[in-house]
Amino acid sequence: MEQWLVERYETRYPDDESELGYMGCGIPGSLGLGLVVNVQGLGDRLITRPAVFAEHVLDDAHHILPPEAWRIH
Repeated sequence: MEQWLVERYETRYPDDESELGYMGCGIPGSLGLGLVVNVQGLGDRLITRPAVFAEHVLDDAHHILPPEAWRIH
């Protein structure tokens, strides 16, 4: 997912520095899509945990979901 977000940014929005961003722990997000992609541990595997937010909360998305949603374990 992160690679797709990076490629999308590079091809569609190369001059828009706010389109692709990273939250704490390197969690990628797209302002235009309202998408944040987190990874969490599930047993001995990592799972992708995408979250979709309204644009007006993306600058504070970390506080919208409970802390458990952001833990990688």
